[in-house]
Amino acid sequence: VCGERAVRFARKDYETLAEAAGLYSAHLWTAPEQIRKSLEELKTAAKREHKMLEEVAELTAAKMLAATQPAGGIRLIAQVLTGRDIAFAKMLAQKLVAETGTVAVLGCGAEQPALVFGQWRGGPFDMGALMKQEMARLGSRGGGSRELAQGGVPGLEQLDGAIERAKAAILSQSSSAAPAPASQ
Repeated sequence: VCGERAVRFARKDYETLAEAAGLYSAHLWTAPEQIRKSLEELKTAAKREHKMLEEVAELTAAKMLAATQPAGGIRLIAQVLTGRDIAFAKMLAQKLVAETGTVAVLGCGAEQPALVFGQWRGGPFDMGALMKQEMARLGSRGGGSRELAQGGVPGLEQLDGAIERAKAAILSQSSSAAPAPASQ
């Protein structure tokens, strides 16, 4: 770039840098340093948020497990988590199914509605197949392993029905499947 075009590009670069510096109440020359500092603060805050979410998931899981009695050889926890996203639902499901004999059928409604199905390691159900079956019914996509699966739901109004169908499928299968003994 040369001539008048070079001048326009240089002006635009200067205006952009001046605007960025203004956002940080900093001098032009220190704007990149301020941006780096802000990015580091964001990373630190994200790590802190993740740790707090893990703690909330752990406490929520303990509360749910204490409130649910085993029936038919399993402890089935089926719930829609309003105001939570799939990351939290997945984290909660993992905390719940760490307990042998526990199955989690969770829905979440924040951002994009979604389902998370999970069972304890070595459990008798196939959560991936159950998720694929439900996703086919809803015209959506999802999948996973025997122990943990997730999928997107087209709308919030479909969460309750999907949870109920998955719960019924698990309960019908649980009469023939008993949980594995707890491993130490």
